[in-house]
Amino acid sequence: MFYTDWYEHDYQKDHDAVNVMKELRKLPKLIENDTHDKRPNNSDIGVMLDGLRKVYDNHHSTYYGIGIAVENILKKLCVVARVNSQYDKALHENIPEYLKLSSLVCGEDSETFAKIKEYCEAKNNKSITVDNSRIGFEAAHDLMNILNVKNLTAGGWNTEYTLYAIRGILTSPGGMSAFGDSALELCEMLSNYDFDAVNKKLNMHNEDIIIQLIYELLIILLEGNIYMTNRIRRIKTRLDETNHIPKLSEHAIHSGKVYSDLARKNVDLEQKLIISQSAIQMKQMLKERK
Repeated sequence: MFYTDWYEHDYQKDHDAVNVMKELRKLPKLIENDTHDKRPNNSDIGVMLDGLRKVYDNHHSTYYGIGIAVENILKKLCVVARVNSQYDKALHENIPEYLKLSSLVCGEDSETFAKIKEYCEAKNNKSITVDNSRIGFEAAHDLMNILNVKNLTAGGWNTEYTLYAIRGILTSPGGMSAFGDSALELCEMLSNYDFDAVNKKLNMHNEDIIIQLIYELLIILLEGNIYMTNRIRRIKTRLDETNHIPKLSEHAIHSGKVYSDLARKNVDLEQKLIISQSAIQMKQMLKERK
């Protein structure tokens, strides 16, 4: 059930398409009538977009109305953000995810997507292109021009050595500020690859090292900018799901008692995500008290 403050809703709780449709139809009006002066924040919009993407992925092929309902929500977000500074600020921090979902749901030739893209480009003061539902900002092109992206996604040693190169670039002086955004884009792209399956075609067996290196990149990015926390969380979740990485127990996260190098790096990233999320929440609480 969507509450009056829509951002408190668990978007993934209800798996019945008919019930989901009823709630999705309510959301545009709830957004339009939202009078909360301190919400939504960045993570509210991030969780919402992630939830809507999962709802769309789960139901659109079997329930036609889901796509229309999600499109109406995406359109309403754009309309409200133009006149509501709180929505505008929160949506701006999630533009890559917003555009990708809009491209997927609305289609790049639609009038709705054209208006959403216009809003996003105005916020970034630059042209934005969408390639196979992946956003290509100018920053994202930096590493793509330096590295061979085909090698990055090829699996085996090509992927491993390219990840070492990215790690070296990020940890060099000024590397994070210059290439952090593009490295995050590349990590998101990699989260969609099952490296065990890719490596089987090559008769290679370094998928654990590849995933460990992606974890290392995400840690570097997180330490460089805690406001990447929500997006890094979503990237890690997708990476783990795609590569069948077992979910860590709370005991493993808090005790750190794991044995493989991959598991240790997994725990390290989880611990840093928890700390970063707590830091963001504390800053938000302090801001709201002022």
